[in-house]
Amino acid sequence: MYLRPDIEAFIEGELRNYQRTKTDLAELKIEIAEAGPQRPVLDEKLQVAVSIRGSGINKPTESKVLQISSSVSIRWMEQIIRAIESVTARLPKEKKKMVELKYWRQQERLTDGGIAQRLYVSPRTIRRWKHEVCGAIAEELGLVNSGCPKDVRFGS
Repeated sequence: MYLRPDIEAFIEGELRNYQRTKTDLAELKIEIAEAGPQRPVLDEKLQVAVSIRGSGINKPTESKVLQISSSVSIRWMEQIIRAIESVTARLPKEKKKMVELKYWRQQERLTDGGIAQRLYVSPRTIRRWKHEVCGAIAEELGLVNSGCPKDVRFGS
C-alpha cells in the first residue's frame, strides 16, 4: 500500500505521543467534569470553547456529558487511541516489540539498526514493519484506503 510521507510522519508522531494523548484525554475529561455549569472549557488543542449554552440542558451531569461528547478534540483523541490499540492488538509479538522500542521507549531512543539488532531482523525489515503499522493505523483512521485485506498485512 502506498502511504504518503506526510501521513506516515503524522502517524509516527501519534505513535510517539500515544501515552501523552491518553493523559491529555483523561485530563480534558476531568477538567470538563469539574467545571461549573456556566463555565465553558477551552479545548486547547483546537482553540475551541466547549460550551452547552443554548442547548436547553439544565442538569449538570447531562451538560458535562454533552460537553465531553461534543468536543472535537476529545473525539479525535479517542479515535487515535482506538486506532493505535486496535492495530497493535492484532500485531504479532515481534512487531509489537518493534512499536514499543521505536515509539514508546523514548528514553532508550534506538535507531532502526539498533531495533533490528535487538529483534534479530534486518534494518530493512524494521522499516517495512514500521510502514505496515503506520499504514494500518492510517487505514483505521480513514486516512487511506487499501484493497488489501487487513489480515494479510499482519502476517510474519
